[in-house]
This record gives sequence, C-alpha cells and structure tokens, in this order.
Amino acid sequence: MSGEPTGMREGRFEVGSEFDWSDDWPTEGDPLPWPDDAPIFATGRGIIAALAPPEGARPRLHLPSYFCHDVAVGASAQFDLALYRHLPGRGGPDLDTLTTRPGDWVLAANLFGAEDGAAWVSWRRNRDVILIEDHTHDPLSAWARGTAADYAFASLRKTLPIPDGAVLWSPAGLGLPPAGDPAAGATAKLEAMLLKRAYLRGAPIPRDSYRALQIAGERQFETDRGGRASVLATELLHRVRPWAWRTRRKRNVRHFLRRLEADPPAGIAPLFATWPAGGAPFAAILVCADGALRESLRRFLIKRSIFAAVHWPIPAGSDPLDTEAGELSSRLLTVPLDQRYGPEDVDRMVETVLAHGDRTV
Repeated sequence: MSGEPTGMREGRFEVGSEFDWSDDWPTEGDPLPWPDDAPIFATGRGIIAALAPPEGARPRLHLPSYFCHDVAVGASAQFDLALYRHLPGRGGPDLDTLTTRPGDWVLAANLFGAEDGAAWVSWRRNRDVILIEDHTHDPLSAWARGTAADYAFASLRKTLPIPDGAVLWSPAGLGLPPAGDPAAGATAKLEAMLLKRAYLRGAPIPRDSYRALQIAGERQFETDRGGRASVLATELLHRVRPWAWRTRRKRNVRHFLRRLEADPPAGIAPLFATWPAGGAPFAAILVCADGALRESLRRFLIKRSIFAAVHWPIPAGSDPLDTEAGELSSRLLTVPLDQRYGPEDVDRMVETVLAHGDRTV
C-alpha cells in the first residue's frame, strides 16, 4: 500500500504544478463508485464528446456558470450551450436559473469537492433531461457513490499521478459509448512526469524541459473527442484504490485552513472552510479581496517554488447570465495540498502565504 508523502523530498523544493511520477500506489480500500469494467477515456472533455449524439443533432447542454472555459469551448462543437448560475462557495447551484426543455442535457459539477448534490435530487424528478455529473474534484465522494444520474464521470488525472485517464459510468444503467483510438498527449505527459521526478530528486535537468512537455501534452488533449486512455493509465486505474491519498488530502486541507484561521492574512480568506460529510475538498481555495492581490500572491508564491493554480480563468463577458463568475475567478487561487505533501510541507505553505502580507511592497 502507498505510504508517505513524497512532495518536498530528497532534492529540490517544489509545490504544485502537475504531478510527477509515483512509484508507490495504494491498492487497498473500499470499492470505487464506478464498476470495475467502466470505460477509461483519456480526458473528461473526451467523455463529453463521446456522449454527444451523432453528427447533425445538437442538443442543448446546460453548464454551470463557473466552469472550465476551455472544456465549454470544446463542448460547443457538438452542443448548443446554455448556462445556469452556480458559483463555488455559495452552497450549490441556483436552480431557479436552470430552465430546461425536454431532451436537454444538464451537467452538474461538484465544484472543488465541497458540495453534496442534494439540490439535484429533487430537481431531477419528473424532468425529461439527461443529467451528467462531473465528479473530477472528488471522485470518491458520498455524492459520487450514491448518485442516480444518467451519467457520471471523473477526470482522474486531476487527482492522481497518471498522464491521462478519466472514467465514465452510468448510475442509471444506460449504455455507454466505447472509448475510441488512443488520444494524443499521454506520451508527452508521461515523459514530463518522469523528468519532473528526476528534477525533484536533484538531477541536472532544467524545469523548462518538463514544463514544455506538460504544455505540449495538454495542447494535444484539447483535440480529444473521446479517445481511450493510455495502456499505462488504464492498467493503473483498474488496480488503484486511492482512499488513503484522498484522506491525506482532506487532512492537509483541514490543517492548512486551521493555521490560516489562527492568523488570517489581510484581504485573503478561504472560499470555504467546511464541506459535506463524506466529502473531501480538492484543495484549499483562497479568495482574495481583488484581482491585483491575487496576482501579487500568486507571483510571490511562484518565486518561492509554490505553484498555485487558477481554477479556472473565465474571460470577462463570457457569461452574460452571471457576470460575477468571471470576477470571482480573477480573485481565486488554488493551493495544492494533495497526497504529495505532509504536515511540515503544509506548514511551510501557510507560512509562505502569511509572509506575503509581511513583505515590503
């Protein structure tokens, strides 16, 4: 079984960015939410493409107003898009803004792994729609384990150290599309993971070498229309039981938030400090007073080798229904606290965030 954190380890200090390769995988634990024979696709966006009806039919797909803009753009090739209001940290979606017609498709998302899906249970009754749930940010949540949606998926490469891999299942027992030819991108991603592993161990490798491969692989994934995952990812995902990693992530987030609560920095607060029973947050999400402070903090962390991400950049004006989505995205910062890190690592991250407030401007 997988053991201890390996994030800030034998050689160089670095937090966040994409995963490096792991030699130690957990294989014990409860069954996963999806069947053992669930198809493994390369990416979540590929799953959305694979679920789309045949060419010529363009059903309407309702997306949360706070969602990955690039995935939405990809989905627009096969669906007519509509948006409903759903901002993270607000207790769930505003379903009064979701107006559907028979035959519509609706995507529900567990944003940052901090929601329980309760609002969708009653909403779904007596509605002739196809409900797809995105469980990427917490694939093992109580919501994912108990859902009755038509389809559910999770892009597992976002929480596990694999080059590609996303799982699709149908809690309602519907037929599933087969994954297509292997999607391009996994080779570059795997090479990047191996190079990053060597870099973190102190090998004389410039960081730009693996970053270039990460970026190249991600660009190739942008064209994925339902390709299957690499053999490597598929084999691992049929065997891994990442419960212990998920527990460590939840523990790390809780530790980070408690430290931050004890000494709150000016203008910076957690987007949420609690989550539903049976859930585990994707990361610690910080909300800053304004975009300038967020950018200042992000750059400050980068200079100290802490690579906090933005989930997600939402272009201003892209959502006429919910102008607050773009404004909120400009103030959020994702602090990675996954299984790569232990308590000392988390303490160092908190202290670095606090040090930003003490700096000389």
